[in-house]
Amino acid sequence: MIAPAEDGKRFFLMSDSLGSMDVGAPVFYKQLQVGEVIDYELLDNQDRVQLELFIRAPYFQYVHDNTRFWNASGVELNMNSTWAEFRMESLISVIIGGIAFETPAGVAGGKSANRAILLYCTAIMRIHRKSNTRPGCIT
Repeated sequence: MIAPAEDGKRFFLMSDSLGSMDVGAPVFYKQLQVGEVIDYELLDNQDRVQLELFIRAPYFQYVHDNTRFWNASGVELNMNSTWAEFRMESLISVIIGGIAFETPAGVAGGKSANRAILLYCTAIMRIHRKSNTRPGCIT
């Protein structure tokens, strides 16, 4: 495990699988690299993976109880008959994996998350989460 010497805060994410994550994978906020994955482990019940993130100051203040984290590895392509949208956090995250986060608009302040947070598979899934789906990396 890496022990960052910088000022910041640690957060724990829960996922159904590790996917392409590894120690050192970047964490993004608004496409700025603000932290990294510092550790991961298979939980005792062997049902989930817990990832430990370190987010540098001052960016950790943007993590609240309703903040959404998602796997930013790879690219997203959304299309319909009138438009196409291509999205990626960075070329580095396409190659080595990464995580991005945001807090829904209109949320001011709020307490900082101090619980295990869910990791969504994609940016789209974090928005369209259904209440009857299993938590974790939602596919």
